[in-house]
Amino acid sequence: MLRFLLLAAVAAFIAAPAYAQPSDITAQDMSARTIKAHMALLADDLLEGREAGTRGEAIAARYIAGEFARLGLKPAAGHDDSYLQPVPLRQSALERASVELVRPGRRDPFSARDPFSARDDVVVFGSGREAVIDVDADMVFVGHGISAPDRGIDDFAGLDVEGKIVAVLGGPIPFLPSAEAAYYGDTGTKRRMAAAAGAIGIVRLWTPANEARVPFDMIGDFATLPSLGLRTPTTLDDDIRGLLTASVIVNGEAAELLFEGAPRSAADVIAAGETGPVPGFPLPARL
Repeated sequence: MLRFLLLAAVAAFIAAPAYAQPSDITAQDMSARTIKAHMALLADDLLEGREAGTRGEAIAARYIAGEFARLGLKPAAGHDDSYLQPVPLRQSALERASVELVRPGRRDPFSARDPFSARDDVVVFGSGREAVIDVDADMVFVGHGISAPDRGIDDFAGLDVEGKIVAVLGGPIPFLPSAEAAYYGDTGTKRRMAAAAGAIGIVRLWTPANEARVPFDMIGDFATLPSLGLRTPTTLDDDIRGLLTASVIVNGEAAELLFEGAPRSAADVIAAGETGPVPGFPLPARL
């Protein structure tokens, strides 16, 4: 959030001459020293990170609006002919979670500690649309979770995932070019493709590539942070977290427990996924 808003602010100040009268913009307005001064205020700890909907964000927005006015910029589509536009948001936060792996005659507690996990290898994410999630479904492993017929890859082919929870290899796709690897490895892309195939939930296996980018120990902190999404009904349908009911990330021993009794182990499919697509198969437990 911090980095994105800083870049947006810099872009706004640098782009100003294209929209204001030339006589209103001076060399001093666009000097490195002036931009540095703007950045120093916007990045100051007093603005507390400028998270959407917070006091720090409101201060930053009004500061930038004041600078726009000073530069002579004309408001585009703001509220009441201002530089500001209200955006309806919904905030959600996970309070507690409990997850079990269910096999015939056996139930393995998988996660049961507030607010997200009973074991270090499991993280549960909440939903931006539903106050309570109650899911009991079979699971299917679907490789990297890619449906890209144009690239000759369809990890869902021949698998019945309707109404089920899919387990996918997380992170960028190692054997694809960088741009495609990033796109198909994106969490939002995996969720959209799983939902399009009929799945109701997703379990991501934390891979070495994931760990190299973000240590798993940090994921639990992310899960407990409040999330924001647009509140309008149409956009909620497109919200990434709203696409699937259940969302879990597993690592280490938890991943192996997930694949216990399956044709291949978690370590095996993770290693195979480094070099190419991995054929999927049903998993023996319900989640």
